[in-house]
Amino acid sequence: MTILSRPPTDAELQTLVDPERAPPYLTLTDDGTVLTARPRAWPGALYWASVGVPVVSWCVALVWEWDELLGSDDVVSRGHAAVMTAGMLVGPVVGWFGFQWLNRHTVRADEFFVLDRAGGTLTLPREGVVLQHGEVVEVVEVHGWHRVRDAEGSSADYLREVSVLAHGPSGQLTRHAVVIAGHAKPVGRAAKALSAAFGVPHRKLVESLFGGSWRRQH
Repeated sequence: MTILSRPPTDAELQTLVDPERAPPYLTLTDDGTVLTARPRAWPGALYWASVGVPVVSWCVALVWEWDELLGSDDVVSRGHAAVMTAGMLVGPVVGWFGFQWLNRHTVRADEFFVLDRAGGTLTLPREGVVLQHGEVVEVVEVHGWHRVRDAEGSSADYLREVSVLAHGPSGQLTRHAVVIAGHAKPVGRAAKALSAAFGVPHRKLVESLFGGSWRRQH
């Protein structure tokens, strides 16, 4: 949560919130009354699709060139082929455990938000905040580059983030991070659902993927 002394400008809102461990995907569950947003890591099918090509290619090579590979009289050539075959089979399995470990340690598993349309509340478990209908004054959606510098250099990820501006307990304006992810479509759906549920404006700011310029969309 960020306390603001006045309504923020577009330039001030062009900063992503809580990018640490931002998931690549977002899962929205909506029964018509309650909308829940949860982070979703890289799908396992993507991993197997990436490793499947070399494994299948090697299996085809074994079928067509069996005599020259595993059936060869040359012990050295046969040994090399056997080691490569074992690597092709064991490597993806070991890599799968590494893939799962990476997902667990780079993506938080807790919910982003729970929107109860009937009750008129927005629950933000990560902030420990429940916003009531009438407190939310605007929904802000930002698509842009988040750049991080460290001892090893710098990195950049193009992320999509939704936050809400709301009236705090003392009447001050506050900004709350709602959701952040890499995939644009569900983030946009979440922003529109929040805007419709609370009947407030939806401000969308988009940074160019290539030029770094910003534009405001309606």
